[in-house]
Amino acid sequence: MTTWGSVKGFDVPAATPPKVIEYLASTLKKVWEDAEFKKNMAAVYQPIMYQNSKDFTAFMRKAYNDYGDLIKKLDLNI
Repeated sequence: MTTWGSVKGFDVPAATPPKVIEYLASTLKKVWEDAEFKKNMAAVYQPIMYQNSKDFTAFMRKAYNDYGDLIKKLDLNI
């Protein structure tokens, strides 16, 4: 099982046009690659890891499944 921490990401409605998603993804990637952004995140001890839309979706699905498995294993009712 993966250890999950404080995950931050962006989400858009399912019907968002692909061009809008591409624009957001490329803009966010530029931010993540910016030296000043990296410096500021390091100053507040926030690790950064850019993931494209496909990879972030897979990452979040895994988190959802891992937490679901943990809830079942611990027999929690939520």
